[in-house]
Amino acid sequence: MRLRPVHAIVTLAPLLQPLSLLPAGIASAAPHGGGGGSGGGGGGSGGCNPFQIGTASGELYCFAQADGLSQSLTVPATADALLGAEVFGQRAINTPIDPNYAFSQGFIMLAQGDLFGVDVLGRGSAQAGSGYAFARTDATAYVNLSTSTVQRVQGFYSIHGQGISDLMIRLREVGAVDSVIEASVSTYITPDSVEGNFVVMLPATDYSFQVYGTVQANSSFANPDQGLYGGYMYMSCVQPADVDGSGTIDAGDLSLMLASWGGAAPYHIADLDQDGFVGAADLALLLAAWD
Repeated sequence: MRLRPVHAIVTLAPLLQPLSLLPAGIASAAPHGGGGGSGGGGGGSGGCNPFQIGTASGELYCFAQADGLSQSLTVPATADALLGAEVFGQRAINTPIDPNYAFSQGFIMLAQGDLFGVDVLGRGSAQAGSGYAFARTDATAYVNLSTSTVQRVQGFYSIHGQGISDLMIRLREVGAVDSVIEASVSTYITPDSVEGNFVVMLPATDYSFQVYGTVQANSSFANPDQGLYGGYMYMSCVQPADVDGSGTIDAGDLSLMLASWGGAAPYHIADLDQDGFVGAADLALLLAAWD
């Protein structure tokens, strides 16, 4: 797994139990639509979408093959489709030679409202009593975002993979090499999971939100195979003095500010007045907002 935050506070907590192949929780645990309200930037308290959403593109691909029979499906993931409802696809092959079968399924959905983010899941299973069976599911999404002002953003994510799978969700400035935040898993047989939360300062500029997932299952001579990727990442704006994104201005925020005292870094999360330094002026703003 990989996580690359930039000027962010990140808390990692491994999932307590591996998710099952049919994970009712990993998709249902996310907000699914982020609640009501309109998109758009703006600061203030938490519970608002920090981004203006532009164009979006991508696709969902499902493929299943068994005993020489195959089916495939490609579903375009346009902005209207991604933001309006989940993009869903499924393909299955059941051959006359029981129990030969191949099955692929996936969905991807972006949410805008009080939150911005994504839910994504793909799975494949195959079993060949004789011969060969194969299933594959791919999902991609690219969303152009922008902020008109500097934004303090908090987010959370949970992603999982098992079998032969890859899943990556990231946010990066347009034209930049490094990600602002990135979480990924890449598995071969052994399951892997990562979840956590973050707080990050985002300059007023253009961003690219990217999702890529792939899973495949291969079976030959009565050896069944199955795989899965799934997860979500959601982001919202947070009140300026909430350094750690906990929802309250308290000793946790003060501790983080003091630990960064005198530091000089652009868009540091403890630099409340954004003058390039963490100092007395930032402390005064924090104490003025103290809960």
